Amino acid sequence: MPADAQRVKVHLADPFDASAARAIRASIERLPAPVVELDFSRVREFRDLAVGVLALGLAKQLVCTGLPRHHEQLFRWFGLVAAEKASGHFWRPEEGAP
Repeated sequence: MPADAQRVKVHLADPFDASAARAIRASIERLPAPVVELDFSRVREFRDLAVGVLALGLAKQLVCTGLPRHHEQLFRWFGLVAAEKASGHFWRPEEGAP
């Protein structure tokens, strides 16, 4: 399989709810690529329950981008790791802190 076929990027839009998660899950399970990047940057209506629906028994490796911190945490709780932050830290010190 060529290197570009190893990963597929999927851009999502509103709403991301249980129904959408089921449809997304069915679609990505049919993709031949072992790694699927889900871009949530356009999603404004996000239901937390949808993460569980998407995660249940998923056989693909997910990379999630465009998520607020709370939603990143949800994906980690379900064992689906969000994309790493550019800084590599989950926090940063306050300005002027030693």
